[in-house]
Amino acid sequence: MLHPMRTAWEAETDQLHSELASLRAELVKEKYDHRVVIDDLSNSLKTAEDHKAGLEEKLQKAEEDLAV
Repeated sequence: MLHPMRTAWEAETDQLHSELASLRAELVKEKYDHRVVIDDLSNSLKTAEDHKAGLEEKLQKAEEDLAV
């Protein structure tokens, strides 16, 4: 027969392992969520930079047309 303290220790160890696994899963999800947000922001920045470049080209063309 198992010693009662050993059984309690094993149960507590199992509980701690379960909590650790849950925390690891949560961390992985958080890291994934942050990566998605970073990717979205990066894409938005690229779109804004492309739009800015297009506006700068239009401005330069308008200035050239006015200079003529």
